[in-house]
Amino acid sequence: MKRILALTLVLLLSLSLLTACGGKKSDKIVIGAIYASIDEGFWGTNYEGFLKRIEELGCEQITLVAEGDANKQNDQMKNLISQKVDAIVVVAVDGSAIVSAVKEAQAAKIPIVMNNRPMQGNEATAEYAILSDNEMMTYNQGTWLAEHARATNQKFNLCLIVGNLADENIVQRANGMRKAVEENPDVLSIVVEVPTKTNDEVLAGVQNAMQAYPTIDTIVIPADGQIPSVQSALEQIDRWKPVGDPKHITFLTFDGHWFAMQGIDLGFVDCTAIQDCYGAGYKSADWAYRLAKGEKPPQLIDLDPGYLAYTENFADVRESVWGWPLYLKNKDA
Repeated sequence: MKRILALTLVLLLSLSLLTACGGKKSDKIVIGAIYASIDEGFWGTNYEGFLKRIEELGCEQITLVAEGDANKQNDQMKNLISQKVDAIVVVAVDGSAIVSAVKEAQAAKIPIVMNNRPMQGNEATAEYAILSDNEMMTYNQGTWLAEHARATNQKFNLCLIVGNLADENIVQRANGMRKAVEENPDVLSIVVEVPTKTNDEVLAGVQNAMQAYPTIDTIVIPADGQIPSVQSALEQIDRWKPVGDPKHITFLTFDGHWFAMQGIDLGFVDCTAIQDCYGAGYKSADWAYRLAKGEKPPQLIDLDPGYLAYTENFADVRESVWGWPLYLKNKDA
């Protein structure tokens, strides 16, 4: 709660700066940041990293939050352009919808850093992008699953929950899992793919898939926030069981949310892929500052390979996962 309050106060200060100024007046470097959302979890941790580097650099920042609204985010970009900020860090609501606003900023000679979420399409290229290697992370998950299958003399039949195809990260996650399955056809098979945008669609998708394809013994989702929907669907058919139970459905997730930490701790989730969200926020501020000073990056994209947390290594890696403290907090509540 203290962290959320601190973030809220910073946002209010940022908004007051935006309202008070008709344009850039400070001699300091001013970094604009537009977040799709900021919460106590992934994006709050990412934002902490961003603010930490801003503080170290001694520059100023203006942060705006789009609250999941792509149109609002585009308007916020125009506001930052009018403020003549020196660089803008963007967490895109929609990778396609943000392109025109990015082009407008670049036309005003304001460099853009994409934070965790890339733009879609080839119409514009950010000056720098700090991204998770989503495809590699899910490929590593699939490879882990294949090794687990061989070690336990099993073959896994997957229900792949694809997620929102408007999010390039989601597309890459599905591609990584497909690649791993293609390379391990002796032990992995995708029975059905289910495109979804909302948690309600995840719930219905899992229900329908389990009914239509009774051979499914593994579910893969692209975001830990969907875990409660999968849990609800499996509970209704008496398949929400921990590892070791004959009715257990092997469950692979993505992000490092406290839902996943709870799931692995209690035995319901087998593996989750973890992103370095704090590092992404920190690097985004760092490179926004460098670009504003005229520095050129060695490459346009910085990919975070991430790491896996699963039953066997959980005790060793859990302390490094951004969702672990939140799990402990909710567990003790």
